[in-house]
Amino acid sequence: MVQRIELVLVLCLSCMLPWGLMAADGLYGGPHGTPTLVPSAYDGVAWRECLDRPFALIRSSTHPAWMLRAESTVLRCFSKPDKYDWSPPTALLVPTRDGIRSLRRGGEMDGAVMSRPWLLASFAGSESFDVFDAPYLVVLQHRAEAIRLDADGVTLTFSEEETGWVGAMPLFGMLKLPLRDSLIRELPCVQRSLASWTWSESLPDDVIRRCDWWSRTIRAFPVRMMESFSVDDTARTLTIRQEYEYFNTTDDWGTEPLKFAAVAPTLGLALDHGTFPVTFSAPLHDPGLMTHFGPLVGALGVDRLDAVYSLMSYIHETERMQVPPPESAVGQEALGILRKAMAKRFPDGDSWRVDFGKWSFCWAIQSDYWYPYGLPYLEDPEAIEKARGSLRKYYDEYVLQRERFGPHRGKLQLHGPGIASWGRWGDSGKFSANLLRSVWAYAHFTDDWDLIRERWALLKRLFITPEEMDWTGVGRHSIAEQGDEAPPCIAMARMAYRVGDMDTYHFASYCAVREFVHHYVKSYGSSYFYRHQPVNRAEPMPMKVFPTNIWGTTAGWQIDGPHYPRKHGERQYTNRWVRFHCLDTARFFRDYLSKPVAWELTDPELGWDHWAWRYNRDDSHIMTSYIRARSFLMEDSPEKLASLVPPSCMREYEPTGTIAPMIAFIRTARARETDRLIPAAEHPSPYAAGLERSAERENTYSIAQDYYGSYPPAPLWWKWGRGRKQHRVFGGFDPFPGMVRGHAGRQRLSYVSELFWFDPVVPREAGAVTPTTTEWETQAWSVCGPFSNPEDDGLKQRVYEPEQGVELDKSYTHDGLTASWHRLVPIDNGKNRGRLDMEGTLLNKKTPKGGKLAYVSGFVKSDRVQRAVLRLGAAGGMRVWVNGEEVHYWHVGSKWEEGRVTIALRKGSNEILIKVGKGWGKWQVYASVVGADDLPLPGLEFSALSPGGK
Repeated sequence: MVQRIELVLVLCLSCMLPWGLMAADGLYGGPHGTPTLVPSAYDGVAWRECLDRPFALIRSSTHPAWMLRAESTVLRCFSKPDKYDWSPPTALLVPTRDGIRSLRRGGEMDGAVMSRPWLLASFAGSESFDVFDAPYLVVLQHRAEAIRLDADGVTLTFSEEETGWVGAMPLFGMLKLPLRDSLIRELPCVQRSLASWTWSESLPDDVIRRCDWWSRTIRAFPVRMMESFSVDDTARTLTIRQEYEYFNTTDDWGTEPLKFAAVAPTLGLALDHGTFPVTFSAPLHDPGLMTHFGPLVGALGVDRLDAVYSLMSYIHETERMQVPPPESAVGQEALGILRKAMAKRFPDGDSWRVDFGKWSFCWAIQSDYWYPYGLPYLEDPEAIEKARGSLRKYYDEYVLQRERFGPHRGKLQLHGPGIASWGRWGDSGKFSANLLRSVWAYAHFTDDWDLIRERWALLKRLFITPEEMDWTGVGRHSIAEQGDEAPPCIAMARMAYRVGDMDTYHFASYCAVREFVHHYVKSYGSSYFYRHQPVNRAEPMPMKVFPTNIWGTTAGWQIDGPHYPRKHGERQYTNRWVRFHCLDTARFFRDYLSKPVAWELTDPELGWDHWAWRYNRDDSHIMTSYIRARSFLMEDSPEKLASLVPPSCMREYEPTGTIAPMIAFIRTARARETDRLIPAAEHPSPYAAGLERSAERENTYSIAQDYYGSYPPAPLWWKWGRGRKQHRVFGGFDPFPGMVRGHAGRQRLSYVSELFWFDPVVPREAGAVTPTTTEWETQAWSVCGPFSNPEDDGLKQRVYEPEQGVELDKSYTHDGLTASWHRLVPIDNGKNRGRLDMEGTLLNKKTPKGGKLAYVSGFVKSDRVQRAVLRLGAAGGMRVWVNGEEVHYWHVGSKWEEGRVTIALRKGSNEILIKVGKGWGKWQVYASVVGADDLPLPGLEFSALSPGGK
């Protein structure tokens, strides 16, 4: 009987091989397609043309400093303490020919004595710094004529109306230097030796060298970084290439520029332990700068840096399913239980059902992964055909149907009980990508690649993982569940290769490599934050903690454990092994993370001892059982596992809750072997754009200081606020005291850098402003809709008639919807005042469900040629044209009235056309035209009708 079992297994697996192809060559055969050169969305950005502004600020995720320049004789640093509930520095340390001179509040000095281009501000003893100090480095291009420190911060005066390019950064990044009597001084942190309260008497030489070093990197600021990648299927490597473009400036001190090509700090966190499988084309230098994402390290003096990851074997190869030998009593027992579960689940090949019921499909599909894995263990050919037939119908007729999913920005999301998106990617985006694991398992074990090819366009839209990645965090943000990280990318890469989509195969492999960085960091990264605490709170951090998931801004890695933090919501470390199905991801853990994983699984507080009921229960759609975790991650023998929980004592839930742990018992009964799926290739793939292939990145995260768009620009740290402020703001950098931002804009320079520009103006007195002839908050607009937006990509991908010309007497019919023009008056009450409520006008109970678009039209008559500010807000994305020229596009909702666009008005009539999507919440839009000081602009007349009255 055993011999027959093994023969059937061999036959079952061999039927999946392309005819005549041996496993050693790759089960999926040679390449079935040709890759293309995928370009960056930021190719050709003429960034130098953006610099000629009255006030400009450049920031990049690859450098801790901001670069600022203004056409002004004054620059106030750390200013406006009242606005930010903030107190200015207590000391300004200035290098002179006679040594370091300390300037106290109320002090002033001649800038001619500066012997180096930098100033160092210390907040030790400041009213708003009672726990730690965060010394700030200010690096000048031109010598200041005078330097003053007072209650409004640091004032620099220049002889010319040109500040030059000024760099500003926290000298130690996010490191908090404990004060003399601070409680955090007792923490086991590396910064205890940095007694900044003594620096006024004597600034240590290593701090001076640090200031000099960062000053040199600011003179060669990395204004752009372009990232591309190449896959080498022969060497089993993936190379990520970073090409830097530097903004070189010459200062009055003759400082020699130093190119610093940084790697992402989360990758730096992986390198902190020293065993992660990546090599670099140049030696890396560690300047000792701490971020909440990890240490910032990089190569010196290079324009290009290659990182070569030896991780493709986890995509190329998959663990072979093998029946247990006859002498393995535990393995044979588990095999029998598995077969009974499969027989019960698939009584015939003509029917199918959704575990937990159709209403919980989003959960069921997560565990459906295990049914195809049960096929190789079946003995009876009839049982195999029943299961294959039922699975084919299930995936064809139900799973891979468009109506299962909701659209978001052209992608597809999987919603269900407890799984929503709230107008963003949310949990539903995570579940969409997870579904790909189950689809791959189905196709791989049934060889039904025809269905995958047929539904490939739909499957590609489920791959949401890269939409939530960025350079700083490397992998996906806001995700603690390790089963949801690399495995969907691996599944997508394998399917793409098999159907001949080489671009997607390469890109999904690139995403998988980025997620492997996260897997490594989540096991080894806590030691770095333990040594550099405090991180996001002042309480002591114990050693038993984990980096669980990444948040935006400067928040970085969120850290928790069984006792930290004291005040908490859900402890995310308990979700680390949720949906941990992928045996090939588990192989990576065994290869590189065996020690920390064994420690975690066997520790009484961290392992399964505090979840005793998980020993014999496997909720395969959520949490793995202890048995499966030990099998996958520690390779325990069947006998060792049975000593914990015998196979017969595993609680039966849905059949997958039986099949998954039985495979855990079976797989270690023999020596593990792998099948190569993807063979060697003749050449590496051409370099293609990575994450920057899309221009719709929502944020460029600063690694050591953030900027929320206030004026004057003020660096911010997430949390660590005081008084009525939630976050810590270090005061503004203001080159035009007494003025407001005026006309302003934002220009993306690359996917990791951007420029903010301002043309400040003196604000008018509100009472002295001549009332405009238009009362924007009560003026009617013309609104046309609803138009269909079934895939939530219509802002760019669907062009309707109003974009060709506004004709208010026309109506239009598309996709069963009739859109006509209406005159709509804004809401005239409370916080909603000024908003156009389109929902009540354009929609009713009979309106079909699905995404919607509308157009808002108005005409502004100006008595002269002038610039104005168009203030905008909407619950959904919007696209805006003025006189036929696109002036604004944003694909998600924006805060009311906070969208702000400078527009050019010609003399006479000016048409404003707004295309707005129905987002999360009420379908409303706000728009008004004001002056550069946000006050009414005289000389304007507004009408919902065209100049001819139509």
